[in-house]
Amino acid sequence: MTHENAVRRLSRLLNGVTTALMVSITLGAVAWLWFVPPTPTDLQAAHPGVAVSPDMTTWQIIAVVVVGFVPLLLWLWTLDQMRRLFRCFQAGLVLTDEAAFRIGKIGRGFLMIGCAQLVSMPLKSVLVTWENPVGMRSLSISLSTDMLGVFVAGALLTVIGWAMRDAAAIRAENRAFI
Repeated sequence: MTHENAVRRLSRLLNGVTTALMVSITLGAVAWLWFVPPTPTDLQAAHPGVAVSPDMTTWQIIAVVVVGFVPLLLWLWTLDQMRRLFRCFQAGLVLTDEAAFRIGKIGRGFLMIGCAQLVSMPLKSVLVTWENPVGMRSLSISLSTDMLGVFVAGALLTVIGWAMRDAAAIRAENRAFI
């Protein structure tokens, strides 16, 4: 029994949901920056374990926002890869090199998100405490179960992408014989 019609229907839905999510995230981020520009007080609320300097410069605040947006941009890129995969599935292109390629890219996207999250927290902690007196500056490093989950999911999808490429090549080879 094949699930081709179910895959196509669900992929159509997920394509729409993913597109809506990408638009919402982008508009939300732009609206947040436009209507609620971050202040040292906001940054303190976002980084409760760090003594954020009230004397931060505008450039430091901009740098914190830019560093914080790197994982967000990687999420948007990964969501776009998912959206492209759903379009392949919607067109009935399931066991193909293109679908395998997209799955691998999604996996690498998750790995990049995990790395960006791992690096962005220490960078932001240094930036928000830079104006503090010597001895009050800090470097905060953290590794959460969420980050580990993103790394594991990324590794899994990368391997699945490789295996799917091999399977797609074998399928194409078998079709050539028929």
